[in-house]
Amino acid sequence: MPIAVGVVGSAFLFAVGAPLLTYSVGLATFGVGHVLWELRYVRQRFGSRVQGGLLVWISLCLLANVVVRAGYLVEAWPGLIGPQTELALIAGLAAAVVPILWHAGPARAAVAAAVAGVLVLGLFEAPLLTFVGLSVAHNLTPVGFVAEALSGTQRRRALALCALLFAGVPALIASGVPSAIAASVGMHAPDLSVLATGPLTQQLGVYLPRFVHAWPSAPALFSAAVFAQCMHYLAVLHLLPRLKGEALSPPLMDATRFLGLTVLLTLVFAAGYAMDFGGARGWYGIMAAVHASLEIPLLLLALMPRASTR
Repeated sequence: MPIAVGVVGSAFLFAVGAPLLTYSVGLATFGVGHVLWELRYVRQRFGSRVQGGLLVWISLCLLANVVVRAGYLVEAWPGLIGPQTELALIAGLAAAVVPILWHAGPARAAVAAAVAGVLVLGLFEAPLLTFVGLSVAHNLTPVGFVAEALSGTQRRRALALCALLFAGVPALIASGVPSAIAASVGMHAPDLSVLATGPLTQQLGVYLPRFVHAWPSAPALFSAAVFAQCMHYLAVLHLLPRLKGEALSPPLMDATRFLGLTVLLTLVFAAGYAMDFGGARGWYGIMAAVHASLEIPLLLLALMPRASTR
């Protein structure tokens, strides 16, 4: 617990005082690892629920997603064809669980249908804005996994803590008050970076739509999203592996070997970020797209009552 408190406090100070540094170093250090361990978690937690035709459909959509993302890197898609195609695939993943949820009640099915509908609407009306929204929302996915795995008082306490870390603290940071205080004592360096990221203005698009970039509050809003990103990493790497009743399906690899694989790929990508931040982030984006897209139907499946996990 003291270590976790220290990590949260450090994340707060760095996200406020040096948001670009925190974003870029956090991505280079924990990005690959959190993707791998999140995939490991959902494989163990949801593997037994994704079978047959649903498994085939999800696999095909994710494979197509990889192809689309790879197309970004070689500029194979003109205009918004790539983003629109990816959103269509994600909407297809959400829509695939509607018939399954229908058996648990129309209300649950309606949630999945609404998610798919919002994605389709974003596909036609504002694909880039929709992607930014998905990037921000993805930081909240551990909250859904916590709610799915826990029950009773334990779940209420965990969700209260999540509300503080994923909503309360980011709202405080977004207000601009912490950054103003940091600036007043000479501890605010929004453009500070040890990687070739360019200034903060070149990275705002990760979490902010273009029309927000010129707002005076844009750096504070970005800092809030970066803190949520740090909490996402903390939850995935520290909390999820410790959730009670995790192993509903066997892991594909024991923890020691999986840790070794994680360290190896992290070092490879860290070297890539050091040499070419934009290029490495592009290749990482393929991994990130797969795990983020996969989690949408899985979190919707979590709406199904499961006596064995409650």
